[in-house]
Amino acid sequence: MPTSPHMAHVLTARRTPFAPVHGLLSGWHPVDLLAHAMAITVDDVDISTTEVTHVLVGCAHPVGAQSANLGRAALLAADWPEHIPATTIERGAGSSHRALQLAAQAVSAGTAELVVAAGVEVMSLVPPGAPALNRQYGAVWGSAPARRYEGAGGLVPTGVAGDRLAAADALGRETQDREAARCRRLAGTVDHPPWLVVTPTRCNDRDRPRAEVRVLAEDEAAPVPPECPSPLHDGEGTVAATNIAPAADGAAVAVLASDGWVRSHDRRPVASIVATAEAAVDPVTMFGAAPAALDRALGQVGLHRDRIELVELDAPHAAAALHLARVLELDDAGHNRTGGGLGRGRPLGAIGIGMLAEIVGWTAHTGARPGMAALLDESDDGSATATIVAPFAT
Repeated sequence: MPTSPHMAHVLTARRTPFAPVHGLLSGWHPVDLLAHAMAITVDDVDISTTEVTHVLVGCAHPVGAQSANLGRAALLAADWPEHIPATTIERGAGSSHRALQLAAQAVSAGTAELVVAAGVEVMSLVPPGAPALNRQYGAVWGSAPARRYEGAGGLVPTGVAGDRLAAADALGRETQDREAARCRRLAGTVDHPPWLVVTPTRCNDRDRPRAEVRVLAEDEAAPVPPECPSPLHDGEGTVAATNIAPAADGAAVAVLASDGWVRSHDRRPVASIVATAEAAVDPVTMFGAAPAALDRALGQVGLHRDRIELVELDAPHAAAALHLARVLELDDAGHNRTGGGLGRGRPLGAIGIGMLAEIVGWTAHTGARPGMAALLDESDDGSATATIVAPFAT
């Protein structure tokens, strides 16, 4: 494993099962679910929480139960020391990925020795689009961004952008449905190592009806969509329930440490963060910034795309996933080997660190040792995030 005094190492990365909306995690308050995941993850690497410098938490919809810096609430709920500060980050589907990047940057800059990066989303309680549901405090984004893009057809929903992307790439409905089915099949055949999946065994929130309680040893199966549903937006479009990533509930946690901390504590990291970068395109096009983000990250360390052997990419629908795979020249074996968001579901605020947990878990369980791995995601505001992960410990 490459090492540097300025490199951030991953001590562990774990996630809860990604359960379908209104499924077995729906009775959890997001603060309680995240606190549970944080406690188990830190116990996994046997560190003292008194050494944690900061907690960075991603959440795509920080309203209602997920508002008011839920990261700070979660560390208090986990009974961690009160002196630890926390920050909650909202960057759409890239929220926890951005939390991971900021944690890595803090460690690399020497301003932190041990940082917890996490993400959570209970979409059963706080549904997609929740910030825009109540306009009592003003419209989301105001009117100026919409006016800026009136000449380009205006701002559109994710599915409409997906229809346009599919048409531009000549991706038919059958092709998109086949990709989504492939991902669901992969997600259903993954044998998770026991240390990868956090297993909530109780529902903490007494203010809500309790879900059925049982140990979740692996992901709940995502609901199977109907065979031939109508397109979601345009009657002539191709984005439909059969090829979108289903919403989900879940949390994910990673513990990052400096090279000095790792050496002084004689620890063996499971991975190292080599480089991180972001990029963006206009919010009308919406998708397509991930390759630029990847190239920027690779450029920081003088690497080329051919050094990447494994890619975990997050996309809201098959159209975006297939577009990225085409641009990056990835075959089925080169990306989303565990199903991705299309197969597992997407708890938006947790998906970035969830991807890291998948890569770490998959390589540990199979014994594979990719030369380099990449995490990629794109948000519906046009921004994208990329992280390069070094070979795993042997």
